[in-house]
Amino acid sequence: MDKEKEVHINMVQLFNYFEHISLLVEKGHVDEKIVKSAFKTLFLSIYSEFKFYIDERQVQHRRSWIKFEELCLKWAKE
Repeated sequence: MDKEKEVHINMVQLFNYFEHISLLVEKGHVDEKIVKSAFKTLFLSIYSEFKFYIDERQVQHRRSWIKFEELCLKWAKE
């Protein structure tokens, strides 16, 4: 597997993981305060750094990582 494809796969897995956590927060299955305490800095820095990547993905798949994005935007305002 070439390096570019490997990086792409890793990025998708990372954002899928963040999306899953974001969905758990939205549905109330995990406590948002605990998740925010553990992940806010990481989520916001990754979101900021890779916003271009998320935007590109959403051109093809409109709802890609939308819950992660919504949570980041919410936390950024707080």
